[in-house]
Amino acid sequence: MTDAAGLPLPGMLGAAGLHPALGGYRIWAAALIPQLRQLLGPPAPIDLAPPPSRNPGLTG
Repeated sequence: MTDAAGLPLPGMLGAAGLHPALGGYRIWAAALIPQLRQLLGPPAPIDLAPPPSRNPGLTG
């Protein structure tokens, strides 16, 4: 996600330069998934999570 000087590579941060862009999140996820699987085990055969609402404040 960064160059040799430690600066973000183009496309890694959003327009404000504060949060990762999609490319940054993909790299982050690729690095975290193996670690999480080692800690938590493989994903469950059936995903019981509710569908995403894109609104964290939305309930039932």
